[in-house]
Amino acid sequence: CCWHLCEERYRCRDGSIITCSFHYRAVPGKGDSPGEFEGFVEDISERKRAETVLKTCQFIMDKASIGVMRGSADAKILSVNEYWARVLGYTQEELSSMSFYDIDPALTPEFWYAHRERLTATGFDTFETSQRRKDGTLFPVEVTISFLTYEGQELSCSFTQDISRRKQAEESLRWSEEKFRTLAETSAAAIVLYQGERIVYANP
Repeated sequence: CCWHLCEERYRCRDGSIITCSFHYRAVPGKGDSPGEFEGFVEDISERKRAETVLKTCQFIMDKASIGVMRGSADAKILSVNEYWARVLGYTQEELSSMSFYDIDPALTPEFWYAHRERLTATGFDTFETSQRRKDGTLFPVEVTISFLTYEGQELSCSFTQDISRRKQAEESLRWSEEKFRTLAETSAAAIVLYQGERIVYANP
């Protein structure tokens, strides 16, 4: 007779609830004897709690408004969260069959290996680059990568932010500063900037 499996919740004598895996099967009787059921129960409460925590962490990571990616030593993309896959215009499955070279046109083997050396030496690395969406458009990003060792396994995890707005703000500020300097340098009026009682700028 084949075994059947189901999960059941049981109340213990102290009132606590445990989750168990219930394995059972029917055993036919011999002769005129009625059939019986036999089986065993396994307490899987800890495993179920661990699965819940894992699912919760995965959900949070997928929905977090930052790119979370895990890569191998040879620049292969091992996993990516749902949010960043959406930003790049790919599915998570598509990205998991690609490498970082496919999404970062500026990445070279020389930079990658230098980055890996810094990463293993210090445990983290941060840099700015550009990433390419599936439609070919580029956008600036800041990447922070952490190098971890877990149960004897070496892991690296990158956290990527779209910094397009910051770059636009920096460019606007730079343009404003250049415009002010041009106007100030060519103005017939005296222009002086003070910081407290200290003069920090005076035009010609």
